[in-house]
Amino acid sequence: MKKEMSNLLFVLPVVAIVALILIFPLFYGGYLSFFKSISRGTARNFIGFKNYVDTLNNDGFYRSLIRTSIYTAAAVFTKIVFGMIFALSLNKRFRGIGVLRGVALIPWSIPPFVVALIWFGILDWAGPVNSVLQSMNLGTIDWFSKSTALTTIIMINIWKGWPFFFMSFVSGLQAIPDELYEAAEIDGAGIWRSFWRITLPSLRPVLLTTMLLSTIWTFGEFETVYLTTAGGPGEATRTLPIQIFETAFSKFQLPQAITQSIVILPIFLFAIFLVVRLMKKSEGES
Repeated sequence: MKKEMSNLLFVLPVVAIVALILIFPLFYGGYLSFFKSISRGTARNFIGFKNYVDTLNNDGFYRSLIRTSIYTAAAVFTKIVFGMIFALSLNKRFRGIGVLRGVALIPWSIPPFVVALIWFGILDWAGPVNSVLQSMNLGTIDWFSKSTALTTIIMINIWKGWPFFFMSFVSGLQAIPDELYEAAEIDGAGIWRSFWRITLPSLRPVLLTTMLLSTIWTFGEFETVYLTTAGGPGEATRTLPIQIFETAFSKFQLPQAITQSIVILPIFLFAIFLVVRLMKKSEGES
């Protein structure tokens, strides 16, 4: 009993810090979502679940949710593919491999607001991309028009985020014993069969973890979207972070913005639960 109590005392400060930094703001935000206004100097008007009812009946909220889901799914899937291709290509030992891996990480190391400004300039109507297209008599493309803006910000997010998968997959590939591939080669397995039977199952924990983290980060991406399109034109790129930002700071409806954030929380909790379950299943199979 004394040992258990001493262990609890050692853990208690960490639990207190986590509760203060994470749990308290979450519950306090939930508390504020039951009020109509929380402006300084005005009385708080308790309205119960009205903010939740309004959010669930708001068509704009669902449009933003669908748009954000498309943005996230397309970007994360493509980053996984690019990261895997480059990881397999650079998982070799030759002169200059360290330099190539370092260069591949440059997009990931650049701050998001710098990435947004760089690509806004590159894809501008008079930018270098349209200049090259014009020189080839292919015309010009309005990369930030209503029909192309969502695709454009997806491409920018992919350029910024694929090195995260690349370096994670390289680390995972380094941990796979070479004996497995040698045995597969002796048994007559080709490159594709070795990939599906050895590489991919071995990388499953890394893949699941990176996919979960990237999904959370991409779903909550704000800087790239806001600095390039500000959610426009119209509602073409109004993702949930932009929707929540405008509700809080343009319409000055902070409780409604908090409510929208809380409503999408179960999505992340379900994703975390699913990934943890798949990882446990993978550990059991191994």
